[in-house]
Amino acid sequence: MRKLLLLLSMIVVIFFISCQKKASWDRHILAPLLNTHLDVGDIFGDTNVQENSDQSWSLIVKQNLNLLATNKVINMDDTISVDLFNIPFTFTIPPGQKVIEKQNVTPLNFKGMELKMARASVARMKFYVTNTIKQPLLVNYKLYSATLNGLVYEITTEVPAASDTAKAFVVKDIDLDNYNIDLTGPNGDAYNTIYATTTVWIHPDGDTAIVAPTDSVLIVSTFDEFKPAYARGYLGEQQFDTRGAEAIGAFGNFKSGSFDIKKVKASIDIYNFIGAELSIGIDQLATKRNSPPSIVNLNNPIVGSIINMQRAAESNLAEYPIYPRHKHYNLTNSNIDRMIEIMPDSLLFHISAVMNPLGNISAGNDFIYFNKGLEANIKLNIPLDFSANNLLIEDNSPIHIEDKKVKSGAVTIYIENLFPFSVNIQFYLLDANNQIVDSLLQRNTLIAAGQMDNSSGVVMKASNARLPITLSSSLLTNLGLAEKIKIKARINTIQNQSYQLYMHYGMNVKIVGDMLYGE
Repeated sequence: MRKLLLLLSMIVVIFFISCQKKASWDRHILAPLLNTHLDVGDIFGDTNVQENSDQSWSLIVKQNLNLLATNKVINMDDTISVDLFNIPFTFTIPPGQKVIEKQNVTPLNFKGMELKMARASVARMKFYVTNTIKQPLLVNYKLYSATLNGLVYEITTEVPAASDTAKAFVVKDIDLDNYNIDLTGPNGDAYNTIYATTTVWIHPDGDTAIVAPTDSVLIVSTFDEFKPAYARGYLGEQQFDTRGAEAIGAFGNFKSGSFDIKKVKASIDIYNFIGAELSIGIDQLATKRNSPPSIVNLNNPIVGSIINMQRAAESNLAEYPIYPRHKHYNLTNSNIDRMIEIMPDSLLFHISAVMNPLGNISAGNDFIYFNKGLEANIKLNIPLDFSANNLLIEDNSPIHIEDKKVKSGAVTIYIENLFPFSVNIQFYLLDANNQIVDSLLQRNTLIAAGQMDNSSGVVMKASNARLPITLSSSLLTNLGLAEKIKIKARINTIQNQSYQLYMHYGMNVKIVGDMLYGE
C-alpha cells in the first residue's frame, strides 16, 4: 500500500512539473506607440522658417542662380603640336648620339581670346611618339610653358626600335593638374602660345643606326582634357545665351492644395565675379510646378531690360580672391506672391549676355576664376500670414512596438491642436518599404482649431481630441508589419481667412497602445 501511495505521489509531481513547463502567460502592456509634434517647420521645413521679434514666423527662401556657366567661356583645340622629323639622305648615327633637337612654339586657337596664362584644375595630355628607325630611341619633351612650384614639366621616355615590317610607338599620359600654363611664348611677348623643346637620341644601349630618307620620328602632343581654374588675358567679345533651372526645396512638404501669401518682400542681387564687363539681358525669370503643371513668369521691369555690369577686381587674397561687382533690385512690387503660391519645384531663367561689349579696354588684363561667374541671389521674406485651401501636409514618424506578437488590443490617439485652423487628419501604417498597408481611422477626422484670444488674435489654448480605435484582426496584423506611421493633415481656413503663424503654434500627437502580447 505504501508503495502504491509513493508511486501515485511521484506521478502527481511529474504531472505538475510537466504542466509547469508547458504553462504560459500572456502579457498585458499599456505603452506609447508614437509621440510626435507638428509645427510650422513641418509645414515649410525647419531650415526655411525664421522667428521674428514678435515671435511670429516668416518663411525665408534663398535661391542661387548660376546665370553664366564659366565652362562655356574658354574653348580650345585639343592638339598642341605635331612634329615630323626625317632627314633627306642616308647616314649612320652611333648610340647616344643626338638625332633631333627642336624648339616647339605652338599657337593655340582660343577662338577670339588672347590669353597670357591659365592655371589648370584638371589637365590631361597624351604624348605620342612613332619610330620607323630600326634602333631604340630616347625622347625628352620639356614643356617650358607648364610650371608647378617653379619647376618646368619634363618627361623622358624610351621608344622601341622599329621592325622590318612595323613601326614602333609609345604613348605617355601626362598629368598637369594645378600647373600654371604660361601662354606668352619663349620671349614673353605673345599670347595663346605654348613653348616646348623636343630632343631625340639613339638610345645609349642600342647599336649604330642607319637612318634612311624614308625613316621618320613623329611626335604628337594633345590635350585629352583641360579644365582651367583661372585664366588671364583678353577674354574676347563673346555672346552667351543661357537657359537653366534650379530646384526649390521650400515647398516640398506640400502634396496638394493651395495657399494665399500676403506681404511678400523679395529682392534679387546680381554679382559679376568675372574680370570683364558684361551686358546682360534677363529674358525670363519664372517659377514652375511639375504637378499639377504651372509656370508663372515674373512681371517686373528687370525682365527685358539691359543690365550693364562692371568688371570684378582681384583681391590677391587666397581665401577670397575676387571683389565682385554687385547690383541690387527690389522685386516686391511685382507678382512674386503669385509665383510663390503655386508652390514651385524650380526657378527658371533665361538670360543673354555679351562679354566685353566695348572690346579690349583692359589691354589684355581680363581674368576669370572658373568656380565663379555671373550669379544671382534671390531672397524672399514671407511673413506667415496666409490662408489655405485644401492644403495637404505629410509627416512620417517611426512607430515603437515592443514586439510583433500582438494577440489583441486597442489604440487611442490623443491630439492637441494649437494651430488657429482646424485640421482634417488621417493616420496610415507604412511597411519597411514605406508602402501604405492600412489606415488607423475608418475615415478622415476633423480636429478643431485651437482657441483664439479675442483681444490679441493669437491662439493661447489648444483643442483636445481623443480617438479610441479597436484593433480588428486585419488591422492588428498590419500593425505588426508597420515600421512607420504617415500622418496626412489637410488644412482649410474658414472662408479663406488669413492667419499669422507664431512660434508656439503646433500640434501634439500621441498614440498609446493597450496591447495583449503572447509568448
